[in-house]
Amino acid sequence: MLKIHTHCPRCQQPFQCKVDDIVHCDCQQLTLNYEQTQQLRQLSLKKYDGQCLCNTCIKSLIKNHFEDHDAT
Repeated sequence: MLKIHTHCPRCQQPFQCKVDDIVHCDCQQLTLNYEQTQQLRQLSLKKYDGQCLCNTCIKSLIKNHFEDHDAT
């Protein structure tokens, strides 16, 4: 059974991860390239125990920490 988180581990704001229904997950609204996806995955595993992050945090990380700025 997948563990569903209700708060972002980075900012602690409420959000609903829908990893079990990924088509309806909020993160599907973002456009990330392969490199960005891999960078986020590695960061999540290293700092947040592999938990999903909210869209606000994903956008912030892409804009401020990763080379390519294609998140929309």
